[in-house]
Amino acid sequence: MKKWWIPFLLLVFCACSESSREEQPKPVLSKLPALDVPKTLAGTYVGRLPCEDCEGVQVKMILDSLGGAQIEETEMRDSSITQVSAASYKDSLEIIRFQFANSSRVLSLKSKKGFSMVLLDFTGKERVDESGEPYQLIRILNKPMTVLK
Repeated sequence: MKKWWIPFLLLVFCACSESSREEQPKPVLSKLPALDVPKTLAGTYVGRLPCEDCEGVQVKMILDSLGGAQIEETEMRDSSITQVSAASYKDSLEIIRFQFANSSRVLSLKSKKGFSMVLLDFTGKERVDESGEPYQLIRILNKPMTVLK
C-alpha cells in the first residue's frame, strides 16, 4: 500500500526536470556579414600539386594585379626543399597560364569563381589525385585591416 508514492515522485521529478530545461535561454546567433570576393585574380593561393619523385609539392602563390607572381614551392620528401620563383601570368577565358622567369617552365590553371584554381594537364583537362579530387590552389581571403585613429 505504501508503494503508490513511488510513481507519484517519478511524475513530479520528470515534470520539474522538463520545466527547468525550458527556462534556459537559447543562444542568440548573429548574422555574419556577406563575404566580398575580389573580382580580380590578385591575391594569395595555397594548395598541393603533384610531384614526379616526391610525396607532393606544397604551393603558395602571391599574384599581383599587374600580371606578376611569386611562387613558393616546398617539395615534401624526407627533408623538405623550398624554392621561391618569380613568374608572370596571363588570364584568358578562366585559364591562367604562368610562365616562370628564367625558365621554360609553364603552369596552366583554371579559375573557379575566384575561390580557387585547378591544375590542368597539357590537353586542358583537370588533373586529379589518387582519390579523384582535382589538384587545386585555394584562395586565402583576408579581411581588410582598419586603422584606428
